[in-house]
Amino acid sequence: MVDNPRIIVVGARSARQGIGEYVASWVARRAAEVVAIVGTSKDTVQQAQATLRERYGIECRGYTNLDEALACVPCDAVVICSPYRFHAEHLWTVGRAGKHCLCEKPLFWPLTDRDLIAPFIESGKRLEILTQWPWTLPAFFDLYPSQERTTIQSLEMRLSPITTGLDMVPDAVPHFISMLQGLVGSGSVGRLSARFIDGDPRRLTFNCVYCHERGQTEGVLHLETCPHRPRPAWYAVNGARVDREIDLADYQQYFRSKERRVSLPDPLGLLVDSFLTNVINERPTCRTMLDQHQASLTLFWSAAQTSRCVPNLSEQGDSSVPPLSQPSQLSPGSPAPDGPAGSDAQIELAQIHNFASKLRQPEAFAALKAYVRWQVARRTGVAKSAEHDPAMIPDLAPLSINLDLTTACNYACDHCIDMKILNTGIKFDHPKLLSSLATMASKGLKSVIVIGGGEPTLYPYFADTIRHMKSLGLQVAIVSNGAGNQKIMDICDCLDKNDWVRLSLDAGTDATFQKMHKPKKPVTLEHICGLVPGIRQRNPELTVGFSYIVTWKGATVNDLNIVENLHEIAQAARLARDSNFSYIGFKPFLSREEMTHAEVIGVDRSCDYLDGIITRIRAQLDEAKQLATPGFRVFETTGMKAFTSRQFEQLGQQPRQCHMQFFRQVLSPLGTYNCPVYRNQPHGGLGDQNAYADLASFEKTRRVVADRIDHFNATTTCSAVTCLYNNANWWIEGLIANPERLDELTPDLNADPDYFL
Repeated sequence: MVDNPRIIVVGARSARQGIGEYVASWVARRAAEVVAIVGTSKDTVQQAQATLRERYGIECRGYTNLDEALACVPCDAVVICSPYRFHAEHLWTVGRAGKHCLCEKPLFWPLTDRDLIAPFIESGKRLEILTQWPWTLPAFFDLYPSQERTTIQSLEMRLSPITTGLDMVPDAVPHFISMLQGLVGSGSVGRLSARFIDGDPRRLTFNCVYCHERGQTEGVLHLETCPHRPRPAWYAVNGARVDREIDLADYQQYFRSKERRVSLPDPLGLLVDSFLTNVINERPTCRTMLDQHQASLTLFWSAAQTSRCVPNLSEQGDSSVPPLSQPSQLSPGSPAPDGPAGSDAQIELAQIHNFASKLRQPEAFAALKAYVRWQVARRTGVAKSAEHDPAMIPDLAPLSINLDLTTACNYACDHCIDMKILNTGIKFDHPKLLSSLATMASKGLKSVIVIGGGEPTLYPYFADTIRHMKSLGLQVAIVSNGAGNQKIMDICDCLDKNDWVRLSLDAGTDATFQKMHKPKKPVTLEHICGLVPGIRQRNPELTVGFSYIVTWKGATVNDLNIVENLHEIAQAARLARDSNFSYIGFKPFLSREEMTHAEVIGVDRSCDYLDGIITRIRAQLDEAKQLATPGFRVFETTGMKAFTSRQFEQLGQQPRQCHMQFFRQVLSPLGTYNCPVYRNQPHGGLGDQNAYADLASFEKTRRVVADRIDHFNATTTCSAVTCLYNNANWWIEGLIANPERLDELTPDLNADPDYFL
């Protein structure tokens, strides 16, 4: 018997929706001791230690490696509260170490061939899933005592995960399975179906029959995304329903039925107390329940995945996302329902620039439909309903923004297109910046690319901002010059597989790197690349890219001659591969157009040396592509493809209205802008740095956006721009001109989440 269990907690921070901190606090309240915590970095471990010390008086050791913690600290049990993609690895470690384990739901996901339960069975140690909802059943039966003595014919439940789509399955379904097991014991799931309500990835309903020794129980689970606390939750047993209510001031929980409201003891505390009792008494694991739990979760996943596999227009042969094609006789403002008319010449889109496809993703599709219907109503003056009133601007923030955290920069790059706006001393009001991000997230913002206008890691509150955005459920990308890689390493634990980091390095040797970037403090290309393996080791799922802007002799910007680097393309690819980057991407050098100050490919269209430049670049790119491996990609951006195929003017042939400025904008200390191309240009301005700081500002700004869409003539203003939104703009134009196509269009439920525009 273990009298005073010693516990290691893996993931003891309350990041996003993590509960490690609260589990640790409940352990400390019982006859147990938190002896150590394990995190992903020294920074996060120290943060967790400080929180536990200040809030709960817990003093414990900290580690960044579970094996090391188990080797250094005597313990009896481990609580796993890490993100679920790490559960299998941590369970394997704990099982082999012969320790008891309480593991946050899901037990492990995705599935693995290793038998993770067997080591616990063989050593006689306890393994439990941390699903606390069954511990609310005593309070339910206090409200409905008659139900405790009745056959359980049905269970209906509503939960509100912060995730969407298929991610809701491992996030929330384990609670429902545990409730079924808690009510009637072990069993199996049958007659299971799933449906995304109206194709909305935020609303998923399951129907099933749960077969057990005492008969069958009808089960219904409603999942509806809710990013903010308190998240609605209720369940009904045989039709008798209780709604959970939470007082956020002290997190006191209650159950309310039609007639009564009773205090609900914290189910997490009850679960932890039970687990510790099982550890003290060394009660063995019930393998049957765990195996059935995992098998049921797999069935729910398969049902949800099948419900996403619905036909869409592109699969039926209708080109819902047309290729880019060259316009010939296109007058300004003329409609082009299917994209620009003209020759057969086409530019292949890089996948990351297929924005039309991205707008068909489930969480973007509703915004696309709202925008198209609004534009149809504005052009025709016909409103089918109040929702489609021409005056009713969609109540939505952009889906994606570029966030320029600072104008400060520690380099003096000769090819910097934003040189004139750097180091202005103009700063964000940090609390208002956080408020702006929260406001936009509440109005539909899905992704943020931290980029441009300066080096983001120089922002004093860089880590705080990144973690704040992740707490809002946003996809986050970071574009950095590499000098701040240590700061990126310190926050990479909060990023997930849908986030990414891109380092703008532009050289294959340090000599060229120094000439091009002119760092103000000593730093080498080798040092920057040398930190990348550490970043990827701390977060193996994070994509880290090597960005290479190709330059050539004769190119100028800001009246400066640009250092040539096109001869190092293949050499840079080899360096990136050997430094454990996920990919290297090549794009052409940009400069400012004289009249509109737009970003354009930096070459004189009439120059006599263009063919020679393209030939040299093409040869280097072909050599670089030979270095690709299954774990390392080499690709050209859409702009580079347009440049080397001599079709870069084609992307400047825009419809009159730029529709993408509704979906993607720029937030900077200098103001809010309609496009990265017009960062800090008055004709692209939508407001100041606080344009989205609160709801009142949001209302004002979206009306400015509507006015800009009406009066910003992309056909003329953007004629010299190699616009990556060209294809999406023409596609949306086609939907507006032919609104019946919108009714036929379906969301792409099979797309991997990528809301970066």
